[in-house]
Amino acid sequence: MIFNYAAGPASNTAHFLGVSAGLMLTIPTGGQKSQAIRRRPQEPPLAVVKEEKRQEPGALAPIPGEELGLSVVYFDFDKYDLRADARATLDKNIEILQKNPGWKIELEGHCDEIGTEEYNISLGWKRAEVVREYLVKSGIERDRFATISYGKARPVFLDQDSAGRAKNRRVEFRIVAR
Repeated sequence: MIFNYAAGPASNTAHFLGVSAGLMLTIPTGGQKSQAIRRRPQEPPLAVVKEEKRQEPGALAPIPGEELGLSVVYFDFDKYDLRADARATLDKNIEILQKNPGWKIELEGHCDEIGTEEYNISLGWKRAEVVREYLVKSGIERDRFATISYGKARPVFLDQDSAGRAKNRRVEFRIVAR
């Protein structure tokens, strides 16, 4: 009879048997018919697979609005009300949206790194919503827009100074269908 032994960590008898991690030892025990006892190998840990969104054939990959003339709207620190320059930017964006009635837009709210994750998610969402409401009041159909907040998760500037943070307080337009 033959016994196979796969050892883990070394023990007091491991050095005597010559067993170490990952090796197998066969010990003959006499004149009987050979049998092998094998330890089942451990399965490797499961890999984490990032799920990718699949697009329908012919579907449009999301396009940053700036590539098609839609400008980013900026906000003051800890605010979600529209400044005068933001209204002017939105008025120009409205002209483009009116000329392209088939576009579906995702409004992405963003914040700087100051504040908690939860607070910035809420603030980014409020910024995206106030932009959507302005567009709807200007005659653009509500169902053309979806809003999302990334909070502080997607900064465009990593600078920790006030100018860099100001560029992160924004709503971006992303065209998801044309």
